[in-house]
Amino acid sequence: MNSMQYLINVPIEDVKQCFSFAEQLYQKKAASLKQFGRKQLIREKNDYIADHVIGKSVEIGFKRFLEINCGISFKVDFDIWEDQLIHDNGNDLATVFFNGESKKFTFKTDIKGTRKSSKWLLVERHKIVNFNTKIYVVGLLDSIPEGKAFENNPYGYLNHSWNVRILGYALNRDIVDPQTKRGWIEYKKGDHLYSPSILEKCKSRNRNLSHSEYQKLLNNVIKNIPENWNRHIGGPLDCEINYGLPIKWLRNTNLDWENFCKIIHKYSS
Repeated sequence: MNSMQYLINVPIEDVKQCFSFAEQLYQKKAASLKQFGRKQLIREKNDYIADHVIGKSVEIGFKRFLEINCGISFKVDFDIWEDQLIHDNGNDLATVFFNGESKKFTFKTDIKGTRKSSKWLLVERHKIVNFNTKIYVVGLLDSIPEGKAFENNPYGYLNHSWNVRILGYALNRDIVDPQTKRGWIEYKKGDHLYSPSILEKCKSRNRNLSHSEYQKLLNNVIKNIPENWNRHIGGPLDCEINYGLPIKWLRNTNLDWENFCKIIHKYSS
């Protein structure tokens, strides 16, 4: 595999399709209007639209990423489910294409969109344990500003193409210990995220340690952080339990993507 292209253009017609999809979701209430992690709060329309547009545009960006770099494509799902309890079972790569031939990909993959300020991939415990997702792909919408400007008025960014940057992917075992089904790094409601820079000594160590051994390492690293270092970023978390992985720890080398393509070939039929 030659030099990878990570920055992907999403044409204006695809951007408009993402907005149309998000608007239909909102009108039909086909996806929950409740705030992530705060079920008592109902989201404003523009915030809801912005969130779903980011997610769908990153899916399109990842589709083009695989086409350019791996010669593999997949169907981006724009189906609108009439009932929130009816869904596609969370596999964003359910149908893949090799040289135009359609196949079913059974290694459940979740494509997640994020912003420049995001430092962590967070997954709610019940989703990672119950949904049996195998891979999490993370892409960055590179065309919108930080802060609340986009959430407040996503339509102000409608009439031009966007750029998506593919940041990498995590396997289920990168986030959760396969034996105990517990997260390597766990956050509870009210916790603050750790600054990823203070956890560098823990990077990739979960690949050769048990869950209890890794917790000892993690606790020791945190305990010995100098007092003048910033330990935390952001405000308190809303979800009951999140499992997390610093975004900089995602798999993103050429070899990692070669392995990703091998997984697609292996689990497609």
